[in-house]
Amino acid sequence: AGINKTPDEHGTYPLPTADDVVVSFGQNLIPDAVYSTLCREYWHIENKANYVAGATDALATLKTGKYSGQDVDYVFIAEPALTTAMKDQNADTFGKVSIVRNIQEEWKKYSGQDGISQAGIFVHQNAIDNKKGKLRELLSKVSDNIEVAVNNPDLAAASINLYGELSDQAARFGFNANIVKLVQKDGRNGFGLVDQTRSINTNEFLESLGKPTFSSEYFVEL
Repeated sequence: AGINKTPDEHGTYPLPTADDVVVSFGQNLIPDAVYSTLCREYWHIENKANYVAGATDALATLKTGKYSGQDVDYVFIAEPALTTAMKDQNADTFGKVSIVRNIQEEWKKYSGQDGISQAGIFVHQNAIDNKKGKLRELLSKVSDNIEVAVNNPDLAAASINLYGELSDQAARFGFNANIVKLVQKDGRNGFGLVDQTRSINTNEFLESLGKPTFSSEYFVEL
């Protein structure tokens, strides 16, 4: 996300230069590794990011537009924090934030891969041996919930509304039903969920980042 950036005649916002103040989060974690790889291999940007601990800190930076007293030019940030910042009328940067690049889309252009792998379900061997039926049931529910979140965000939001007021929802999940509808509407899938229409080869993804891969014994067919 850029602060006070002006698009060119084609509506494209400029990428950071070496002199811009860029703030990112989670140094060396998967989102940062993806961003750094795109900077180095795809965008050919030479810019040393300033790091905060997590997405919550990046959200605070995007709202204030400040980092260690400096004016910030760009913030690398995830959803739903991005939408939360852009909708906050009390933020110092309200109306000044623009989406410069969608990292999911840029990663697919660069790598050809359908998504960014940063979550998994890890199961104890005893459960694999003795509770395959329960595990299939769990994975089926997870898959169904992903389908709802991707293709029917209004239904997903209605489920979150069962948890009380918007403030109660935010305290429990880190976001509320209104943010879910905004992030996921019109097929946007800002959460980057991978439904049954897409797939990720985890080891291929890790290789793209220059990271160690998993041995085959880590992957189990139920």
